[in-house]
Amino acid sequence: MGDEEQGSGPRVRDFEGRVAVVIGGASGIGKATARLFAARGARVSLSDLDADRGRAVAEELAAGGAEAIFTLADIRAPGDLAELAHRTVETFGRMDAVFVSAGRAESDLGAMLELYLQGPANCVEAMVPHLRHSDAPTLTFTGSMSGLRAHPGAPWYATAKSGLVGMTRTLALDLAAQGIRVNSVCPSGVDTAMLRATMRGPADEIEKRLEAETERKPLRRWVTPEDVAEAAVFLASRHAAMITGVSLPVDGGERLK
Repeated sequence: MGDEEQGSGPRVRDFEGRVAVVIGGASGIGKATARLFAARGARVSLSDLDADRGRAVAEELAAGGAEAIFTLADIRAPGDLAELAHRTVETFGRMDAVFVSAGRAESDLGAMLELYLQGPANCVEAMVPHLRHSDAPTLTFTGSMSGLRAHPGAPWYATAKSGLVGMTRTLALDLAAQGIRVNSVCPSGVDTAMLRATMRGPADEIEKRLEAETERKPLRRWVTPEDVAEAAVFLASRHAAMITGVSLPVDGGERLK
């Protein structure tokens, strides 16, 4: 990990002196976002249910020169999130940006709502009291295009993510007086291990299905975790100082079809 991105010159380190919390930072979108926050100069506090991978990410960031810590935490457990907030502030003295990206493959409506609605609500309760002390606080959720349009075959997931879009809009108004900006990033299908876990069949068959789907996408490629990370970090940056209550599509134009 360095301060330069291939082909784009030096990366702006506009998070110097700031602290980013990445919930669900051990893999996928969360891991990519933790890396990008660190590359932009932030000190990073990340959490996940996967302790081995989470610690490995924190060690990777530290090896690259960033300050980073890992806390084992379940987004569904308010006590875990309270401990995450406490450790973050105790270690770094502040909290400026919170990115919520915890997710896993679920099929039951109750499990979906607990993970994708109650979980973010738990994050709000645990993190907002500390965000109030930042001079530019932000709270960003990982939504989905399924929350912005119909998703045939996945009604419970679409229900949970639609609720998160509503939560984003309402919290943006409720927390505006405290200076906290609230947004969501809403990717279409992201090529991650979690996506592949939801697809049935042998690995080679799954690969062929993914390749076939690529040809039907407007930009002829899948959204990557890094694509979503760029959008999330932008929304948390001072460049987006007047953007709040937005659920930003990161879909390569798929919503236009």
